[in-house]
Amino acid sequence: MTADICFPALQPEECGEPTWHNYAEPTDVNNQGETTVLDALVILNEMARGKYTDSQNNYQLVDPASVDPHPELFYDVNNDGRASALDALLVINYISRQQNSHSEGEQYPVIQYNTDTIMKEEKTWLSYQPL
Repeated sequence: MTADICFPALQPEECGEPTWHNYAEPTDVNNQGETTVLDALVILNEMARGKYTDSQNNYQLVDPASVDPHPELFYDVNNDGRASALDALLVINYISRQQNSHSEGEQYPVIQYNTDTIMKEEKTWLSYQPL
């Protein structure tokens, strides 16, 4: 039951309202305590399945309070109310930064993105209909 879940809140010691955003660790989508490629895959799978998103409405997530039981997955990495490719990209970039900070060899630059431009491009991409 959703009421029995302690949802991540702005203050780590508090339980919040049902949410799709992990306030404690935004890139930990599956709430397993670490960020892995599986977190990005969880987002992409939700986009493909559409169980909690509306692909006709820019992958807007349904009201988390209306989902019972809540899957305890936090698709909304950037907290914009959607489960989108941008959320998956943020997970991938986080992993890349972590790998770069731990390696002693050649460091690869992490690409910086203008999220306004990405959001416009994503809106265009989402408007395409399958053939």
